[in-house]
Amino acid sequence: MRKRLSDSMIANLRAPKTGRLEVCDTLLPGLMLRVTPKGVKTFSVSYKVAGEAGESKTGRPLTGRAYRITLKQYPLIKVAKARELTRPILAAAAEGINPRAVRFDAHRERRSNTVRSVAKQFIEQAKLTVASWKRVERTLELHVLPAIGDRPIRDIKRDDIHAILDTLVKAKKPGAAAGVQKHVRSLFEYALDRDKVDKNPAKKLKRPELKPTKKARRNLDDAELRAVWIAAGTMGYPFGSWVRLLILTGQRGSDWGKAQWPEIDVEKRLLEIPESRYKTSIDHTVPLGGLAWDIINDIPRWNGGDYLFSSRGGKVPIAGFSKTKKELDELAREVLRRDDPEARLGHYTFHDFRSTHKTRLASLGIIQEHRDAVHGHVQRGMDAIYNKHSYLDEKRAALAAYSEHLLEVVK
Repeated sequence: MRKRLSDSMIANLRAPKTGRLEVCDTLLPGLMLRVTPKGVKTFSVSYKVAGEAGESKTGRPLTGRAYRITLKQYPLIKVAKARELTRPILAAAAEGINPRAVRFDAHRERRSNTVRSVAKQFIEQAKLTVASWKRVERTLELHVLPAIGDRPIRDIKRDDIHAILDTLVKAKKPGAAAGVQKHVRSLFEYALDRDKVDKNPAKKLKRPELKPTKKARRNLDDAELRAVWIAAGTMGYPFGSWVRLLILTGQRGSDWGKAQWPEIDVEKRLLEIPESRYKTSIDHTVPLGGLAWDIINDIPRWNGGDYLFSSRGGKVPIAGFSKTKKELDELAREVLRRDDPEARLGHYTFHDFRSTHKTRLASLGIIQEHRDAVHGHVQRGMDAIYNKHSYLDEKRAALAAYSEHLLEVVK
């Protein structure tokens, strides 16, 4: 049966008592409507692929057998939409491309690229560049993969990610939710770069409750700094030496905690932190003079490993910082009470040594450009492109000034 399909005609079309009624569209040959005895009305496309049966003697491509692709049921889509879906199918067939095979490959690719499989590839890549890849993997395994891991990654929408975040927020786990938001965004950036998705649904999610709040930093006063310095000396190696180097140089805890002997330039007296383990992904050099170099000289050299600070023969870096902090604080309180029985040691973190260092360098007249170089801050604007100065001499002078200042404080 051939008729010009229209929405009104289809709506009034009666179901056959037996068999199937097929109505071919006269306006767009190839588009067809099938009606079952139960009244189910479904659009489909019938086509033949040019060239599939070879060529004629004159070089004209010959069509092969007929194929059919089922679209959707009426009224889920109307006639106009059915024609819109039909045109590219017929155009591809006319070009010698079998749309059915293309659709099958796309479906197979979509089903094979699940969130779980892409996440596995993402983690393997992260292992090469991200020091905290285990944390990323753990976050995805705990909160993301159980919810959407077996679904095709192309099918994931923004609402799916919001649903995971909503669950964590309701469970009063905002930290976990913030981690999920961050790592899922990175996962989809990875997938987007490899054409596994067409867009990143986790980008620019409006979750104001998950925005990070800046942690308040504090500076230790002279009495506290003196007490912690003396307490660290009492503890000795490895934690006491590690703490003293944090105080002296203003570097991050991991910068020294994971330092290895090959990173120490003995001749130039430098700690050379490679970009592979530095937070800002750049090489960072720390001059070591005076007190700092004395500490380095007192560190034992292990036969089994290269880590400077280790309780296992240099094979692994130090750990157990919470226990160490309690011991350090108790020793520091004892130092404070010697001068003042009523003295109290305020709460601080190891990172507050860095804050104290920054503030005191400023008070010593060290300009911000040189302070930023000491602490390894990334240059901004045009300086990041054109300024290739290492500031090694300026950093050495700044750290020497701080060392002299610290000596005055702890005497």
